[in-house]
Amino acid sequence: MNHFKNLILSLKSTQKNILFLILFKKYSKHFLQLKRSFKKQAITS
Repeated sequence: MNHFKNLILSLKSTQKNILFLILFKKYSKHFLQLKRSFKKQAITS
């Protein structure tokens, strides 16, 4: 029973990590796009 509990806990933490990774990938793309647009604005201004 205890082993089963640990398994569930580790699964939950893995889920959190996966979610974090997915969000991080999404936002890093947005962040790169923002940086590019800022650079363009800096060049044009």
